Amino acid sequence: MGKFYEFKNKADSNTVDVYVYGAIVSGSAKWDDSDVIAQDFVDATKDLKSGDAINLFINSPGGSVFTASGIIAILQRAQEKGVIINAYIDGIAASAASFLAMAADNIYVYDTSILMIHRAISAVYGNADDFYETIDILEKLENSIIIPMYQKNSKDENTDFAKLMKAETWLDSQQISELFNVNIVENTAKQKAVACVDIEIMKNYKNTPEKLKNMLNTEKVIEADEIEEIIDHSAEILEKAKAKLKLVKELL
Repeated sequence: MGKFYEFKNKADSNTVDVYVYGAIVSGSAKWDDSDVIAQDFVDATKDLKSGDAINLFINSPGGSVFTASGIIAILQRAQEKGVIINAYIDGIAASAASFLAMAADNIYVYDTSILMIHRAISAVYGNADDFYETIDILEKLENSIIIPMYQKNSKDENTDFAKLMKAETWLDSQQISELFNVNIVENTAKQKAVACVDIEIMKNYKNTPEKLKNMLNTEKVIEADEIEEIIDHSAEILEKAKAKLKLVKELL
């Protein structure tokens, strides 16, 4: 994918383009170049000052709720310094990526944008006490961070986000604009909701829209076709090379 963030200098101010184009993961190590960790945001925001801006481009299936919560704290500290945050849902903002988008001062969606909200998920290993402790932590995260993030951008203060989260709710651009205070913008280029989406994470969701499933399946078929074409082309080049080598040997 390239660099996670990019600085753009304009006179006395900076604009940082930050790309959340992969899974939000815990820890300090990345399994894939597109993975997003909290340290990325520490590095991207540490030199920002009042009047600077962050453009947060999101196309992510979500990931670690704990990491996303930590990233929000980092972004909030930047806002306290006077930094403006603009979030663009380029494709999918699902799970942890959905409430991460809500940390922005301004949220922009395209007609192809998708947002999904659900209850916080965490993998647990241990005894009953460990499970009860994790349940308590997840509920605290939902009630103190996740739901308030949705509420601060909600058009209706009476919206029952706990109910929507429990149902695993998928929203298209029109539904997003009906529920949240967002700005609808025209696509400057064809947006691909499946770009950089971790299919394995998407399998964890129970209500993934059929349209999106079909897009993911199509993406895999196209990828397979491209690989087959490359193999065929490589075989053709190899045969030509063998023919040239045979001709050279005959001339010698």
